[in-house]
Amino acid sequence: MTAYLDNNILKLLAAAKKKGYTLKNTMETPTEREARKQQEEQEITKALIEGRNNAYWEQYSLWANGKPEGEFTFYNWVPDKQQDVTAAKKVARQALDLTKRLTKETFNVTLSGLPGVGKTALALAMSDRLRQAGKSVMFVSTAELKHLYSTGYDDDEQKRLLKFTVEKMKEVDVLILDDFGTEGDMNAQGKVRVRSDMRDDMYRVSNARLEKITIITTNNTLKELNTMYDPKTIDRLIPKSDGYRIVFRDMKSVRRREI
Repeated sequence: MTAYLDNNILKLLAAAKKKGYTLKNTMETPTEREARKQQEEQEITKALIEGRNNAYWEQYSLWANGKPEGEFTFYNWVPDKQQDVTAAKKVARQALDLTKRLTKETFNVTLSGLPGVGKTALALAMSDRLRQAGKSVMFVSTAELKHLYSTGYDDDEQKRLLKFTVEKMKEVDVLILDDFGTEGDMNAQGKVRVRSDMRDDMYRVSNARLEKITIITTNNTLKELNTMYDPKTIDRLIPKSDGYRIVFRDMKSVRRREI
């Protein structure tokens, strides 16, 4: 009789284990069981969100020369590389202060200045902090995006990738548009313009992102960008307040030059 009962108990424990129960949680009170289930659901939801957010950064981003190696954070953005260290510290402080606000608020930020002054590195430092805060972030080199438009003309796979990328640009929490303006070409009238299909899509992206965050790095002036794109697009992307514009004044390129 004892052996029969022991065998049945083992069968019950095996069945419970298949359903995710252990000897410990079969002895839980209803209140404890509900609390455990809520915790498990929260952990599953957190894992799903983290997986979704990582996908935007690792899989959906468009990098100019491949995803950069190493980490770009505020700790390794070095103002001392600039001749004007005071000015460099000022832009770093402004970027950090705006990033802290962006963890709770929604607005756009631009980083403008000459090539090589560290705009992209600082934008990446901002993205690092925002990703830590639980936001999904997608990096898009506009030069690479332009390349997708060119190759997608007669390549169905590239065309599908372009469509997918544009949709992700609309929905991600934080979109970084890097080197915005380099995608323009000289037209027959001697003006620098962005191809019409890209202009149309960027207008749709800017509309979709009115309640989201867009961080832009650019070498161009506002006047030049308004010539390249429909002014309505630029009005939606470029912040009107100077407080949201990080300008790298009097700074020179710190990139290494081959001699």
